[in-house]
Amino acid sequence: MSLPSAFASGTLYSSADGGRISYIAHVDCARGAAKALSRPSANEILTLTGPALYTITDVAALASQVTGKPLAVVNLSDEQLAGGLKAAGLPEAIIPMMVSFDTNSRQGGFDILTKDFEQLTGLAPQPLDDFLNANKAALAG
Repeated sequence: MSLPSAFASGTLYSSADGGRISYIAHVDCARGAAKALSRPSANEILTLTGPALYTITDVAALASQVTGKPLAVVNLSDEQLAGGLKAAGLPEAIIPMMVSFDTNSRQGGFDILTKDFEQLTGLAPQPLDDFLNANKAALAG
């Protein structure tokens, strides 16, 4: 569920249950990709992450603080989340992929924090609260 949709209902549904993710802005990913493609091949794997790890509850709290609107997090099972996505009209072929994001987060698969972006670009990635503040109007709907 997107934050604008969640703010429309006042509720953010998730099965991530405490799993942490290091969010990185699309513009930072583009900067990193451009820098990686403009240098000689080093045959290396880079994992671009933001500067901090957040749970879905952390994200909801930050987004609420930025918008001034309340946002409750409701923790669901994977099956409940899939059912809700189906009821919301999401195409059935996409539902397992969407649920897998929360499953992977809950299981620690996204609990990754690197300095690869900074080492690659010489810049710090945009903090999540800065991104949310810059996109405040879009968040609140």
